[in-house]
Amino acid sequence: MINPSTRLCDFPLRDWFEAIVEHGIRQHLSEPGLCFAPLEFGVHGRYLNRRETRGRAKILIALTRCRDGEEAVWDTLVHEVAHHAVAEICRPDDGDHGTIFCNVANDMAPRLGYEGRIMRETRRARYWPGSLRGPTRIKREVG
Repeated sequence: MINPSTRLCDFPLRDWFEAIVEHGIRQHLSEPGLCFAPLEFGVHGRYLNRRETRGRAKILIALTRCRDGEEAVWDTLVHEVAHHAVAEICRPDDGDHGTIFCNVANDMAPRLGYEGRIMRETRRARYWPGSLRGPTRIKREVG
């Protein structure tokens, strides 16, 4: 939700991260920095690994996702946590949405209540997990 007094996103990202790791990953992950940020048009989230930040990994979620609601923010966080798991557990990575990412995503999905599978380097992989429930479901529910 957007907090009207501050006009900032007010979602419990840290609690959600812990729940996603506990139920979806089932392995320890270091906690990345979690924040909302203005990102370029069309980008819902971004994962920055330790090499890119020269320190602690970060998960950025686009401020624009706040107006799409809780489910949209949750889906974006799940997606970026999958990237974080690839970087922390599965090294080396094989690209943004390659086979390793898809394997991690497909393992996480049923544990987090999503149905369906994704294939590497596809549109469904780019927009996972929201792509598993159909492209218009969020918009129908929110608006």
